[in-house]
Amino acid sequence: MRGVIRVVQPALECRSCPGDRFRTAVEFRRHAESEIHMHNSMQQQQPPLSEPLSHEMEDVVNQITLLAARAAQDTTSSKDPNVNFCAPGPRFPQPGELPLASAGH
Repeated sequence: MRGVIRVVQPALECRSCPGDRFRTAVEFRRHAESEIHMHNSMQQQQPPLSEPLSHEMEDVVNQITLLAARAAQDTTSSKDPNVNFCAPGPRFPQPGELPLASAGH
């Protein structure tokens, strides 16, 4: 029976320069200091030009902003005395009060 030998050659790959691989850290460092690498890495750092919002997207953003503003206005200027009818009270009995009886749960 014959065996199979697999040779693995580790390499360092430059993310800025597709296809550029280096066997040693010294080779990679030399590449990283080259003008080609600097040029490629600068192009990757620049954000792509953003496209303007479509009219439909702009309308959605405006509607969401309006709803958020109305919700904020409703919470700050509420005149209904029953708005906080289920506001939580103190969790533990105050000194001198008796705790509520358990329902057996």
